[in-house]
Amino acid sequence: MRTPRTSLNRSGLDSEAGGAALLTRREGRGAFLAIAAAATTIALLPGATAGQPTLLGWDKIDHAGAFAAMTLAGRCGWPEARRWTLALGAFTLGAAIEALQAHPVVGRTASVADMAANAFGIGVGLLLAAGLARLGRAAPFLSRR
Repeated sequence: MRTPRTSLNRSGLDSEAGGAALLTRREGRGAFLAIAAAATTIALLPGATAGQPTLLGWDKIDHAGAFAAMTLAGRCGWPEARRWTLALGAFTLGAAIEALQAHPVVGRTASVADMAANAFGIGVGLLLAAGLARLGRAAPFLSRR
């Protein structure tokens, strides 16, 4: 019989390891993929120009919010993954989106400030995941079981 890895038991984000869970692994993975797909699609729609209204009122808040939500969902979906691996993957996605925005067909511009907002959002997502894991260990009644 396999025993779960120690990091799973301590994560507080994995319901299958006995901790409180914000999302099940399947839900976390689905949310991660959905957010990544939506963010990529929206970012690559041609013709968006500066000054147009954004979802949260400022483009950088939209970037940070999307990447924070995606990172939090990723931690729920893959609680055994190292944080830096998830952060690097999310940052790479953001960099790829910015590189694709520079293509003339897309008609948008790449922005270092957008990448900084993405990185900030990734950090916020990791901090939220750590806080929720700590809360889950301190308050087991929050478990979905």
